[in-house]
Amino acid sequence: MLRMPLVYNETYAKPQHQPYLKLCPGHRVCSTYRTTYRVVTRQVRKEILQANIICCQGWKKRHLGDTQCEEAVCHKPCQNGGLCVRPNQCQCQAGWGGRYCHVDVDECRAPFALCAHRCVNTAGSYHCQCDPGYVLEPDGKTCRVLPTAQAAPLLGSKVHNLGIQEILPNEIQELQAKVEQLEERLERALSVLPSPLEPGRLKELWNRLQYLDQVESLSDQLLFLEEKLGDCACQNGKNGFGYDIAR
Repeated sequence: MLRMPLVYNETYAKPQHQPYLKLCPGHRVCSTYRTTYRVVTRQVRKEILQANIICCQGWKKRHLGDTQCEEAVCHKPCQNGGLCVRPNQCQCQAGWGGRYCHVDVDECRAPFALCAHRCVNTAGSYHCQCDPGYVLEPDGKTCRVLPTAQAAPLLGSKVHNLGIQEILPNEIQELQAKVEQLEERLERALSVLPSPLEPGRLKELWNRLQYLDQVESLSDQLLFLEEKLGDCACQNGKNGFGYDIAR
């Protein structure tokens, strides 16, 4: 305990005696006094006993006159709504971590699944997303398949098969036409061959015979397309969608 000098001003009522005249018995005038009061200020000096409270490191008083140190001190302010509850340690809101609540917690890395399909982490939180063909339920976690998505794979397969049936015949016709042109060129080249062959004519023949490689390559492509067309061919009078052609 410390003795602390205290100086302050106070007010009080100061009495004053004032003389005045009044009428006395016997028709006489008498002199007497009366007391009045007025408010005045005076300076007061005295000593008081005051407790000297010193807080431990990391704590402070909530108010200047408090006798207890109940408020923790954080050298850096707590972020994202955190509260300083212990020296240099914050109590963080959900979705935040770290000593000063400055680290975003990735909820999507939790040991258990938070979403039915995909989890997307955001600052201080997360949200769920669904795969194509699904819609998010009101609970924000589960996904429901869209009615149109159920028929989409089957329709896509049918459209693809129909496209192949339309494209392959055109490609086969083009390749057949190229093969016929090359065969005609080969026949013309063989018809003009002299006997015996001179060196110059032999070089010309060699250039013309190179068309044979192109004929072989086109024949291979034609065979491959015919095989693909055979795989896609419909049987028993059916079309690409499984319906009778006669209907």
